[in-house]
Amino acid sequence: MSFFCFCTFARCLAFDVFVIGIVDEILLFLMKSVLSLCFLIISCVDCDRSRNYILEDEFNLVVIIPPSEYPNLFKTKGYDPISKKVKFCDNENRWWDEYKKEIVVGDTIVKKKGELVFYIHKKDTIIAHEWVCYDGDRKHTYVK
Repeated sequence: MSFFCFCTFARCLAFDVFVIGIVDEILLFLMKSVLSLCFLIISCVDCDRSRNYILEDEFNLVVIIPPSEYPNLFKTKGYDPISKKVKFCDNENRWWDEYKKEIVVGDTIVKKKGELVFYIHKKDTIIAHEWVCYDGDRKHTYVK
């Protein structure tokens, strides 16, 4: 009889551990969902504010170490083509991060102050990426 009770207890304990594991996973999923929703609501984009921030950015850099080599959103090492001084471009701008896989050693990356265009100068091509503001309706609004 005691062996039967022990087996029943062990089965109940294993079942409890299994149920608790499932409940923990469900709670973790719900918590991640709620946090994602909060982040989405909090991080609503103010296109005018973002536009003004982007307009202020300025750099001109011949790439020595491409941005894809760094874990940061957008960081690259290069030199100024005019002064030949070695510089880093370290920017948390998600816009540039979308194009970092297009940049290789020897490319020149240019962002002119007052413009909403990010240029990648390759040996035989110039790629121009115009800034796009994604509003809450998922529309692509070009702000000039």
